[in-house]
This record gives sequence, C-alpha cells and structure tokens, in this order.
Amino acid sequence: QARIWKYQIDWYKEPAKMKSIVIVRSKPRETSAKNNLQIKSWTNSDSSPLSISPHSSPLTIYAQVTMGSVGVARADVSLSLQLIHTNGTTSELTEGFPLQMTDDGFGDPDLVSGDGIYSRHLTHYPSPGRYVFTLTVTDNNNTAYVLSEGLPIYLQPQ
Repeated sequence: QARIWKYQIDWYKEPAKMKSIVIVRSKPRETSAKNNLQIKSWTNSDSSPLSISPHSSPLTIYAQVTMGSVGVARADVSLSLQLIHTNGTTSELTEGFPLQMTDDGFGDPDLVSGDGIYSRHLTHYPSPGRYVFTLTVTDNNNTAYVLSEGLPIYLQPQ
C-alpha cells in the first residue's frame, strides 16, 4: 500500500552559517530483500558544495528504482523543487514542475531504456540559493514492472 512520507525541518535563524545533513532511515515490514523497493538518487555534481545561480550549467538528477537488486521499468518518477533563498525565505517552484524523469534511452541524460535509472536535466535556476529536490515514485497506475533477473543493472557512480 502506497504511503506519502513528509518531513519538515525548521532551520535556525541563520541557515547560511550551518552545514546540514538529513538522513532518513526506514525499515520495511517484510524483511525479504527481494521484495524491498529501493530508490537511490544522485547528481552529476561531485560532493563538494555547489553554488547554483541563473547562469549555472545544467545539473543532471538521477534516480535508480529497484525491487531488491532488479530495476523497475515504467514507474512514474517526478521531481519537485523548493528554493531556499539567500535571505532564508523559501518558495516552491511550480512553473513547469513537477518534472517527469525519464528512463527512455533517447540519449542525454538517459542512455539505456528500461534499466530502472530515471534522469532529468535541471536547466533553469530562477535565483541563487539552496535547491531542495523531492522525488516522488509511483507504480504509474499499475504499469510499472520489475525487470528480469538476468538483465544488468547499472549502478550509481562511486
């Protein structure tokens, strides 16, 4: 049964002075790894702080959706974006959002169709600040399916 998890973090008055890491941990009801849905996300940027401004190069966002160790094809993966402005105020980006992430293999950024790795370029940055990404994954009205065990899964770069 699908559930929506929401987290709210209230920052101190001076968020620019703090480095923050949020770790979310959960535990499935069923302990069989074969039946656990896993979602991993990463970007094409290294782990150093990234300064984003309206003139920044495109950022590529990836999401790997697997059931156990096998990719999930035809899932609906969407990307929402919130902007924390340099003055500490926040705004939800709505124009053009949420963005649909693709696993179609039609080229940059998605090179392999149906491998369970969904991707999207973020090309527009309205203003400088901290960008917060939210991924939403659904079964796409029961059309998502688990790939055959024999197909390769391309893992996130290390």
